[in-house]
Amino acid sequence: MDNFKTFVFGKKTQLERWICDLNLKSSDFIHAATAFGVGFLCGIFVRRCFKYIILIGISLVILLAILQSCALITFNIATIQKVTGLQDVTNLSSLFFVMTQETKKHAFELSSSGIGFIVGLKIG
Repeated sequence: MDNFKTFVFGKKTQLERWICDLNLKSSDFIHAATAFGVGFLCGIFVRRCFKYIILIGISLVILLAILQSCALITFNIATIQKVTGLQDVTNLSSLFFVMTQETKKHAFELSSSGIGFIVGLKIG
């Protein structure tokens, strides 16, 4: 029994040292766990309802295209860019650059939610 306690406490100190080496605060860990959970739930949802998501998405795009062609609604691109924060985006390459910068800023949360999404997709 003493051997087991020594083993467990040794692993506990290894884990604590590893977490200290990562420089994670408790708020960072909570953000990562939350992102993992949201990604996991989205993965399960996509796995179970994929055909409905695609059907609703295509129907929505077709409906919006028809409404815009009939001049019942209009899309103000400048307002959309202002709301989303993409004012500097003028072409596809600048959009790619902006998305890359945002990914670099939030890499930890994106990787955590991506792993959660893949796990949820496999389990769901």
